[in-house]
Amino acid sequence: MADTWKSIFKGTIENRPVEIKVYDEGGYRVCTTQGADDPGAAQSDGSSTIIIPPTEQGRQIEIEGETPDEIRKDLLAEGFSEAAANQIVGKLPA
Repeated sequence: MADTWKSIFKGTIENRPVEIKVYDEGGYRVCTTQGADDPGAAQSDGSSTIIIPPTEQGRQIEIEGETPDEIRKDLLAEGFSEAAANQIVGKLPA
């Protein structure tokens, strides 16, 4: 039998679509949209350059983690408020 993601919540939080999925082998995924424009960046270590292109608000993103704390940290980094991150993480099974 193939490993699969199971959707456990689909709704809107802070005017952003949110779908929460759990993996049958463990782990979590939150599908949502980018909350703000990202101007992109260029990074160099002297021998190579990495260019991260700009992205626009509303672009679909996926946040994945093995623990609720990882998910919560990434939700906050993506612009969700503390209350919204707690609301989303509160829907994850123990």
